[in-house]
Amino acid sequence: MIRLLEKIFIGKDKDLTDPKVRSQYGTLGGVLGIVCNILLFALKITIGIIMNSLAILSDAFNNLSDMFSSIVSIFSAKLSAKKPDKDHPFGHGRIEYIATMIVAMVIIVVGFELIMSSIEKIIAGVNGTAGDLVFSWVSIGILAASLLVKLWMFFYNRYLGKKINSSVLMATATDSINDVITTTAVLLVTIAAHLWFEDYYFYADGAVGIIIGGVIIFNGIKIVIESIGDLLGRASSEEEVNAIEEFLLKDPHILGCHDCIVHDYGPGRKFAVVHCEVDQDSDIVEAHEVIDGLENKIETQLGVFLTVHMDPIDNKSETIVTVRNVIQSVINELDDRLTFHDLRITNGEHNINVIFDMVVPFEYTNEKIHDTISAIRVKVKQINPKYTTVVKIDHKM
Repeated sequence: MIRLLEKIFIGKDKDLTDPKVRSQYGTLGGVLGIVCNILLFALKITIGIIMNSLAILSDAFNNLSDMFSSIVSIFSAKLSAKKPDKDHPFGHGRIEYIATMIVAMVIIVVGFELIMSSIEKIIAGVNGTAGDLVFSWVSIGILAASLLVKLWMFFYNRYLGKKINSSVLMATATDSINDVITTTAVLLVTIAAHLWFEDYYFYADGAVGIIIGGVIIFNGIKIVIESIGDLLGRASSEEEVNAIEEFLLKDPHILGCHDCIVHDYGPGRKFAVVHCEVDQDSDIVEAHEVIDGLENKIETQLGVFLTVHMDPIDNKSETIVTVRNVIQSVINELDDRLTFHDLRITNGEHNINVIFDMVVPFEYTNEKIHDTISAIRVKVKQINPKYTTVVKIDHKM
């Protein structure tokens, strides 16, 4: 069904990195959400009033809040597709992360409201003012059918969210599966109350409402935390960095890569910087031309706007090669996560400086860094007593 709608309203073989195409997908998901949630709200509020069930009424208003989430997803899709301007040169993609937080806050508010209403229902039941449950198998059947609608909404939001890497649609998918759990619990408690403890159904009605509210709040908080991480800027994923470096290293002119950092400005708006090692004796114009070509290919094939810093290295000196091999051997023995780059040797009257950058994991303490450098210094001194090791520490991104 969703693929048919996708084909009708968007078309086939579209460029998913194009902001306009992403906006079309976001709008499709949002419009479907509005239509489905209005239908579910109307059905559930009618049934909730007829059956005098707070749980069903709460479920209805939960669907109404979902409609608001769908409206937010449409606006965020439109706004994030705006072209870069002088105030926002990297585009407006992070609006999606802000919209995701808004959706999450709505989810949390709904959870709190559900808990408060459930507590009030229990108190009203104790005071004898909660009213009786008016049971109807027809209404139960309609509620059960609504589960299928919400399941479909979960699957299509997840499908579209993964397809265009949209945190808003993924958050909406999470909300949809929460609704499936909510409605299922409401159905079970209503049937159980009718069959076994109708006189005390308000206790079960309220208790289930509190539990469901807690689950909804928990999922909302999880989404908020993930959105904050996206807004603050996450560390480059290993997969992203490896993809860029492997692409670059296929070219014979590139002898090594390091310090690759990816900046995420929203889906489809990723910028990266990387240092590439080239032979110091290579023609600088030719090397520059090669790097320009690689930057363009990575933008086209990986969707990343890349800037390459060129590091000329001496790859022929026997001294450099010997020292490099010794350092590599030491760090391999200590920790295979350690790497180094920018090795150079400067001659002095009494000392010969062996200078390089070493990349260590963030969890390394100062003491562990000191011990690692000391181990390297001992080995380097064995090559030549005049060697003095000078290390600049970088942290693994």
